[in-house]
Amino acid sequence: MTRKYFKLAGLAYLASVTFPILLLWLARLYPANVFNGLVMILILAILTGLIFSRVDVTWLILILTTIGAGFLLLGYVVMPVKEKFLLLIAYPIEASLVTVIRQHIIRWSFFTNRNDEIRHYNSLYDRRLKLRTFDSAEKFYQNELHKIEQHPELDLWSNVQIVSWDQHKQYAEAHPNSHDRILKQITKVLKNNRLKGEFIYFMGDATFLIISPEIPNELVKKVNHIIDTKLSELELPIPVSLKHASVYINVDNSDRFPDLIAVIRFLRRELETEIVTEYIKER
Repeated sequence: MTRKYFKLAGLAYLASVTFPILLLWLARLYPANVFNGLVMILILAILTGLIFSRVDVTWLILILTTIGAGFLLLGYVVMPVKEKFLLLIAYPIEASLVTVIRQHIIRWSFFTNRNDEIRHYNSLYDRRLKLRTFDSAEKFYQNELHKIEQHPELDLWSNVQIVSWDQHKQYAEAHPNSHDRILKQITKVLKNNRLKGEFIYFMGDATFLIISPEIPNELVKKVNHIIDTKLSELELPIPVSLKHASVYINVDNSDRFPDLIAVIRFLRRELETEIVTEYIKER
């Protein structure tokens, strides 16, 4: 929408407020029945503009103004012309102005709230890969951490690991379409082969996070081996180097990982150490 459009809507808002104030200020000079009648007409106009659609408001303005003009101008109402004029113009003008406010300014507020909701939803969910993201993972992790720390007698634990595509940025620069296709293939393998009790999240930067509550390490390692086998069987355009790092969190070390950021920071250091170790071995 153009700046001129916003200015016009702002003027309509200003007019809808100042117009009834001006009418009531003028009506104070007339008898009480005129003032009270004008107040009732303005209230009716405001309610009409807020409740009914623009088409309905147009018809109501035509019908009610015609009826009012018939009574005031053609009937036997003894009243000065100035007073009749105020009563006639109050309803159509105020109802029209309030309709503009409802159709535009209030609607903009609604769309603003909707945009905030959409942005919040996007922060929780990656629509491209159909996976939840960091904010959702953080909430789930905090819930698991709370259970671990609140019930030490139960010896609860969670295994948290990240699976990262090494050097994906270089590939994305040269092959953006293939890059997205590879990510979707990796996502499909993870969804189809991780255990039902595991929770998969996408952290961005071609990194997946998996939280495995109460699943033994031996079983997690077996699942990781299956995942690696499945990925190696995919017809990917290039050999994709996926790096794994995991941490076992229980009541003994939970204080070291108060939030998911601390966990991810630790796991990324583990990945960097693994990459350096492999580089040294190759040399």
